[in-house]
Amino acid sequence: MRKQANPYIPLNESDLHPHRSDPAYLALDELNGFVREVLTAQRRPHDLGELQGPLAELAEELVELASGGMTLRAYRRRCDAALRACREAKSSLPQLVKAQAMSAAQSLEIARQLDEIIARVTKQWIAVQPEEPDDEAASQNH
Repeated sequence: MRKQANPYIPLNESDLHPHRSDPAYLALDELNGFVREVLTAQRRPHDLGELQGPLAELAEELVELASGGMTLRAYRRRCDAALRACREAKSSLPQLVKAQAMSAAQSLEIARQLDEIIARVTKQWIAVQPEEPDDEAASQNH
């Protein structure tokens, strides 16, 4: 049985900072702006590290994904890490509301924006999948 080659995601050399036009990164940038607004609006300073830590990890993964230059397997690991960071950020929200670091409405908006990033990363992953030969074409080859 032949081992299938691991497809390669080409390096994005068209731009010095390819992440700046990446849909998922743009959504994260919008989310970071909202988090800055939440921090600015606080009457008493609260530590949002439980949220900002995963967002920093997410940014790193999205920059790497936008850059390309990796095997499909490595790309999948980066997608998985980005999705994990989103889930970790979302899981911190109830505790931040309980600590009155943000309102429930702000938490819902952050969760909505994280869901948008999840959808965009998932869409990117689906877009790089190698096409499977359809059954009819495969049967004609045998």
